[in-house]
Amino acid sequence: MTDPAFMTEKVLGDVLAEFEWLAPYTLNDEDLPDGIDVAFPRCSLFFSEDWTGCVHVAFSAEHTGLDEAVDMRGVREVLGGGKTPGLIKDIAGPGSSKKVQNQIRDLAKILLNEFASSLVGEYAWIPAYTSVLAREKQSREGGQGA
Repeated sequence: MTDPAFMTEKVLGDVLAEFEWLAPYTLNDEDLPDGIDVAFPRCSLFFSEDWTGCVHVAFSAEHTGLDEAVDMRGVREVLGGGKTPGLIKDIAGPGSSKKVQNQIRDLAKILLNEFASSLVGEYAWIPAYTSVLAREKQSREGGQGA
């Protein structure tokens, strides 16, 4: 995380409060040195900030049933990207409080537009996601000579 970190529990909570969520959630940054957990009843998201001040969100393995947490942007890339209107796309320059807040807003919009069902525990994207990953792995392995 950057030093100082611009994403705090208060900043994340204030920005998330700007949106209407499908289920209640709690924030937890205790004993989590690298980010903040946003826990819905049937979905857990992990928000983190990297050294450039970019914010990331991952679905926890606990609720998805996957072997490890999976980054939302990675899911979008594997599945061909989504089309969420009205994104701020504040990615340039060094980390700042404004940049972090704008990125949290964009992530919230994407979650609500493209992954709303996941927030209530329905992960319909997982079979397609794992299928694409398996095909890519098979293609890589099949492309290697014996």
